[in-house]
Amino acid sequence: MISRWGGYTVIEVLIVLAISGVIFVSGVVMFSGQSNSTAFEQSMQDANSEITTRLRGVGSSQFFNSEGYICVVSGNPARAILSPGTGSSTGNQDCLVVGTAVEAPTSDSRLYFFQVLGNRQVYSAGNNPVGLATNLTESNPTIAFSDDADLTFSYKLASDVKIISSNVEAIDGSSLASSLVGFYIDFNGEAPVGQNGSQTAQAKAYNYQTAGHDASAANSCIEGTTCQPPADAKVWKICFESPSGNRRAEIDIANQPAGVTTELKFINCT
Repeated sequence: MISRWGGYTVIEVLIVLAISGVIFVSGVVMFSGQSNSTAFEQSMQDANSEITTRLRGVGSSQFFNSEGYICVVSGNPARAILSPGTGSSTGNQDCLVVGTAVEAPTSDSRLYFFQVLGNRQVYSAGNNPVGLATNLTESNPTIAFSDDADLTFSYKLASDVKIISSNVEAIDGSSLASSLVGFYIDFNGEAPVGQNGSQTAQAKAYNYQTAGHDASAANSCIEGTTCQPPADAKVWKICFESPSGNRRAEIDIANQPAGVTTELKFINCT
């Protein structure tokens, strides 16, 4: 005998409840997927905006007291050395802010922006100035950090998005896997100032790959002690992946005569 409940059999009620449950679960899954997709897209738009803003500020300038730090040129070879301090320092006039280097470690969820310092003048073996630096190599570039000071800016990608690859297309047509690219000024003062205010004249891709942040290793590479001379970069392509692994996006960073430009693409990059 089949029992009835309010005009419906128990089996009919169970079928209706089962169908309702499936619809509810499907709705929750669909809403969750849409929410995750929206969060990923927003995270990538924020990252693209942050990169644009950070690289827009690249320009030639002397190093003045910044956040309580002073800079002097010392050592052998002579390099800009950053240390905590306040008040005026005549040594600051010998230091230049030559650009910004960006580290994009694979499997990491952060981008690291290094302020790069250089010497305004070229120094002899006895640390005597012999003339103005005319190119990046002569300026002996180094990251603005020391044992007691660090001006590195760490940008956390929202929604646990992570970096899965970082590749460079060089001006000479070659390709290079690189987690470290520097955007530097033109020492001859010939770089045009673009509409976005950028004075970047050259982008340098280093033969450097890392699965984690390492400021010391990045600095050794920029100083030229552990890496080969950098390649002239045309486009830097950084590939990102959502936490669920079902969506990817690529940010292309190009160095052009009008300045640094970025382009966000929601594609299945590798």
